[in-house]
Amino acid sequence: MLKRLAVVGVLSSQWKDAIHFYHDTLGIPVQFRWPRQHWIELGFAPTPPTLSPFPLHWSFKKDPRPGTSIFCFVTDNLSADYELLRSRGLKVLAEPYREDWGAMEAVFEGLDSIEIYIGEIPKQKPDALSENEWQQYLHYIRSH
Repeated sequence: MLKRLAVVGVLSSQWKDAIHFYHDTLGIPVQFRWPRQHWIELGFAPTPPTLSPFPLHWSFKKDPRPGTSIFCFVTDNLSADYELLRSRGLKVLAEPYREDWGAMEAVFEGLDSIEIYIGEIPKQKPDALSENEWQQYLHYIRSH
């Protein structure tokens, strides 16, 4: 079953402004930057979850709304959890797929139209990542 809530995402039509708001205005420290996807996580280490502004086009919904929450959970067995959540009646927004950085993910629609991402962390370095990116990623994952 799901291991932990890793990230709470917030869809934003003004992604750069959202980062400025959460980081500069509210003072939430940056915990992780992933330039490959313009991914940023803000939070109060070492305690997850982190907060991550998501550009609207990252949503799997047809008409995404700014301010909609996205919950990102980590699992050790995406296939089993995908089938379990599907069998419990959750609407599938994206069947399991592999990110270029190696994680396997699937997306469901939860209560109040919240997008629920479940992801399985890669166990070995994906070809798409440099050794430096892989080490940076491992350091980040171990700190959570």
